[in-house]
Amino acid sequence: MLLYHAIGTPLAAAPYSLTVSVKQFEEQMRWLRDQPDIEGVSLEAGVQLLSANPSRRLVAVTFDDGYLDNLTVAAPLLSKLGLPCTVFVTASYLTRQPSSRPLFLSIDDLRVLSEIAGVSIGAHGYSHRPLTRLSQFELNTELGEAKALLEGVIRRRVATLSYPHGAVNAQVIEAAKACGYDYGATSFIGLNRRGRSPWLLSRTEITGKDNLEDFCRKVRGDYDWYGLKQRLYWPIPQG
Repeated sequence: MLLYHAIGTPLAAAPYSLTVSVKQFEEQMRWLRDQPDIEGVSLEAGVQLLSANPSRRLVAVTFDDGYLDNLTVAAPLLSKLGLPCTVFVTASYLTRQPSSRPLFLSIDDLRVLSEIAGVSIGAHGYSHRPLTRLSQFELNTELGEAKALLEGVIRRRVATLSYPHGAVNAQVIEAAKACGYDYGATSFIGLNRRGRSPWLLSRTEITGKDNLEDFCRKVRGDYDWYGLKQRLYWPIPQG
């Protein structure tokens, strides 16, 4: 499963090269589409197919935060190439005044995005706070209000959740289940294999520093060793 943020939008204050250029993204997606041994699937379908046939090579494309370029750049290209994707939207960003959210989707933008063939909408929290730092009441509110707002806009059930800042623990997972989510996506690098918890799905992040060779190696699982390092040393926010 691949994790992207912005496609072509400069993010001056963002660390880790979160913006992938349009040229890079198109090159990567065309390579993915052209691989005879790789099948592009939605997140939900990928989990189900992996359980039924673990030998299949499946790739799901996901985006975090809800950048406007996911609608104007990424989704049209993916739809043209026949590749599904999931866009995890930070719900409160939708209701900001236009002057304070020029880089992010509006409510009307989200509605249009949700109608593009192959696009699924997931939640990325309500306010993008680390979920492990919240009280039980705050956690239930954060997850419940995000789901309610997104479902009210797209008029469909929102079943997937991406944990903001990658912050997840047992309390967060139980709250997500209680709020009606079916899947949880982390920020840990790695391939998902049969038996992986649907609440701890790994995603390999693609950054602006990745050339096509880097991308291919990440898709093939050559960077999975880094997932172990993340789990040992990454300072995920805890309560």
